[in-house]
Amino acid sequence: MTTPHLPFAVLALGLLRVASAQEEGNGPAPWVIEKPATADYETFVATARERGWSDPRVEIEEALGRSPDAWRAELEQAETFHAEILAENEVDEDPARRDRVEGALDRIRPHCPWPDGVVEIRPVVLAGDVPNAYSTLGGRIYVTTAILEAVDDDELVFVLAHELAHQVAGHLGRKLALCLRLEAAADLADDSREDVLRRYSRILEAEADALALLWVRRTATRVDAPVTLMRIFDRIEAERVDEALRARGELRQRRIALDRAR
Repeated sequence: MTTPHLPFAVLALGLLRVASAQEEGNGPAPWVIEKPATADYETFVATARERGWSDPRVEIEEALGRSPDAWRAELEQAETFHAEILAENEVDEDPARRDRVEGALDRIRPHCPWPDGVVEIRPVVLAGDVPNAYSTLGGRIYVTTAILEAVDDDELVFVLAHELAHQVAGHLGRKLALCLRLEAAADLADDSREDVLRRYSRILEAEADALALLWVRRTATRVDAPVTLMRIFDRIEAERVDEALRARGELRQRRIALDRAR
């Protein structure tokens, strides 16, 4: 999660303004998200309109309102991803670590619009010396032993809320759909494809941060936990930060956005 990257901060704040109004009872219908005015967003939407792709604002509203059957349809693909992840990683069987993750999930679950009774949240602790957390589909969330060593319990709540937000907002499915569109766009140069995907990834990360912060606000969690979490990753030596985490992260920009939003 240099110089403050204002457009990225405004994206998270644009989402949170609506969420806060909903909590006060005077906002729009649940999960109706304002269009965030950001350079990444506007640049991506210009490309999307030109090519007949969907707008991220429409995508998130559709994802947040998807049916139980749509959630169930993701389960088979989730197990395929799960098998691939387990083939490349060792599961940590320490019950204390597992209990800690479950305890953090128990704090956030009541405040997250998760489809209880449809899809179970299924965390997995992976052995690893790189602090990381990620999710796929079907309630699968993965955290490394290194991230559990790096964060306190309040920061872990935000980590897991962020990963739940990715699933609630349908991020993996949306990103895979974009990748297919980019593959079909034969007139786009490779660097243009990478730029489009990078901007879209930033939009998804800001969506996840904004939703996670909304849910975390409803728990007995330190208000600065999301910001201190980003500072932790700022301090980790560059060579130890996983490339995927770095690509997702721009951690300092995310910290600035979260600091302003809280």
